Amino acid sequence: QNIAIKSLTEQVDLLKEGKPNTSSQSSNDRNDITTDNNTAHTALQSGAKISKRTVSNALHNAHARNVCDSLINMERDINREVKPRPRPNTRSILVGNQKNLSQCPFKAAASPTSIRMFDYHVTNLDVTTDLDELLNYLKSFAPNIKVEKLNSKNPTRYSSFKLSLPMKESSAITDIRIWPSGVVLNRFFPSKGPRSNVGSRSPSASQNV
Repeated sequence: QNIAIKSLTEQVDLLKEGKPNTSSQSSNDRNDITTDNNTAHTALQSGAKISKRTVSNALHNAHARNVCDSLINMERDINREVKPRPRPNTRSILVGNQKNLSQCPFKAAASPTSIRMFDYHVTNLDVTTDLDELLNYLKSFAPNIKVEKLNSKNPTRYSSFKLSLPMKESSAITDIRIWPSGVVLNRFFPSKGPRSNVGSRSPSASQNV
């Protein structure tokens, strides 16, 4: 394609060299070629004689137009965007859907489940508060709750516990009506520094547990 374009370009250059220099022609001279073309066309229709100059100019113009048209068409063909054909999907995917296969010795892997857990710190409970009693009481509001006893800073004055439960059950234990007067409940977040308490977590609202 590049060779063909180069060949056509050379032909255009040769035609340009054979044409009179239009930059040095007067306005009348520049109109000679157009006039000659019209004269040749009129003469052919009327059957009159045509001069050699008129025929030469008409042929020259026709050939130049053909060369230019060929260049334009070739450039259009080369620059035409070629879109890749999509390949058909030959992969075969099968997903079983039978749930009751009594004779099948295997089963599909269980889908991973992520349960968001909330931790709470309950403090200012009486020092005689028993972990099992507190757990059984709270299970009536949040069946999946877990309770962990913490080391209080002043164990002779009060007891503290850590509560862990799913987020969907957290609203049940944040109801002030289920807690005795004076008991404090707040969220429980990781400690930024080492502590002497049980575990490595501490309440967010107070440094004392």
